[in-house]
Amino acid sequence: IDTNLFKNLVNLQRIDLSNNKLINRIDNKLFENVANLQFLSLSNNQLKEVSGDFFKSMKDLRILNLDKNSVSQIDSSLFKYLISLRFLDLNSNNLTHIEEFDFYCLKLTYLNLCMNELV
Repeated sequence: IDTNLFKNLVNLQRIDLSNNKLINRIDNKLFENVANLQFLSLSNNQLKEVSGDFFKSMKDLRILNLDKNSVSQIDSSLFKYLISLRFLDLNSNNLTHIEEFDFYCLKLTYLNLCMNELV
């Protein structure tokens, strides 16, 4: 995906990229100008990695759907910018371990971790 795809869409509130073939990872710059984003779905792709600064500009994001990917670990700083996040779906990934501090600052009302390999 071109990193300038959402560059001029500063009022955008919803992005749904579900059921694509976003292989391995998405460039951090793709979402850097969507500060008003409230809903993001990357469900059912082939994401293996989401880096720490990926959500840096998304302070208004309320719903994040990362289900049905291949994410195997969560960077400890991944969610630190998501101060408005309430809904987080990580089901059907390859997560084996989650640290207490991974969700420390979040005010979630919904968290789905089913269908992973958590021990």
